[in-house]
Amino acid sequence: MIIIGTSIVTLIVLIIAAVRIYSEWSVNNKIGELRNRSYCKRLLMTGEWTEDQLAVILHLHPDIGAMMYNSKINTSGSI
Repeated sequence: MIIIGTSIVTLIVLIIAAVRIYSEWSVNNKIGELRNRSYCKRLLMTGEWTEDQLAVILHLHPDIGAMMYNSKINTSGSI
């Protein structure tokens, strides 16, 4: 009975660890995409970005980020 309980707890811990590793990898992959200037320019042209993406782009590519920020203000009146 103790062995079964220990096995279940171990399985749950491994699943939690796998989910955390995957989510961290996913975030790092998205930031890696934002390092690519052409990807950021595409976002600028389509106008489909989030405020989180804009914050990272302002840090990585200030010129593109400034254009995104200004276009968002011009179209909506506020960010």
